[in-house]
Amino acid sequence: MNRQVFLGIFLIVIGVIGFIVGAVTHHLTDSAAALAGYILPVALGIIMIVIDKVTR
Repeated sequence: MNRQVFLGIFLIVIGVIGFIVGAVTHHLTDSAAALAGYILPVALGIIMIVIDKVTR
């Protein structure tokens, strides 16, 4: 596993934890920017892994 895949998995894990915490504390839907802030790490992690797999 190279560094880009590791960082992508790390971002996904951190994003999922943040998403769960935001849903439990009811801060997930405070605003559109807050929702994007919770979804962004997961999306970036997935994009990083996909780009690594496509370029190999």
